[in-house]
Amino acid sequence: MSAVIRARRGFSRSQNWPSHPIGALHEVVVSHLRENERQSSEGKGLIAAIARRLPDSISPDHLTYIGLAAAAFVAAGFLAFAYGVSGKGLDRDHYRLGAVFGRVDGVTVGSEVRIAGVKVGSVAANKLDPKTYEANVELAIDGSVAIPQDSIAKVVSDGILGGAHIAIEPGGAEEMLVEGDRITITQGSVDLLSLAVQAFTAPGGKAKSGEKDADPLGDM
Repeated sequence: MSAVIRARRGFSRSQNWPSHPIGALHEVVVSHLRENERQSSEGKGLIAAIARRLPDSISPDHLTYIGLAAAAFVAAGFLAFAYGVSGKGLDRDHYRLGAVFGRVDGVTVGSEVRIAGVKVGSVAANKLDPKTYEANVELAIDGSVAIPQDSIAKVVSDGILGGAHIAIEPGGAEEMLVEGDRITITQGSVDLLSLAVQAFTAPGGKAKSGEKDADPLGDM
């Protein structure tokens, strides 16, 4: 009989959850679930409060439609921007000119074309000629800007951070370039890093190649 009583007392002590590792874990899980339920109910209450402030004609389904419409509007704006940058959306109010450069470092599709620092167009295409290994650049110029035939197109760097644009120096010819014409006088980009390396590594102006330094003592 005493053994049965001791067994029952041991079972009663095992039900004391806080003092048992499994019981402590159970309390943590239950507390976490209750906290999640409380946060979920608070979020639902906030949504319900916002819905109550809306006009009666706007339902939660209407809110879903409004969100989809806003997302579609943003996507359409992005596509319109990308279309304009690609140069395909410029044909209506622009005319295109060609130019060939030896180097076009920093120039990409969408780079600006400027006259006197003012944007008058953008680069519509930029590709390599596999035969001459030169860059064929297509410029989309504002239709209100006329460019003389003897104008010069240069690749100008935007600074040490990279990037470049095409600068056009208008000539003095009376004839103007029209759709499909080419600017024949061009100046490509300059590799400033290579020039700097050459300047620092060039010989210091001593004797030229093939010449020997004169012996200050002569034939003594």
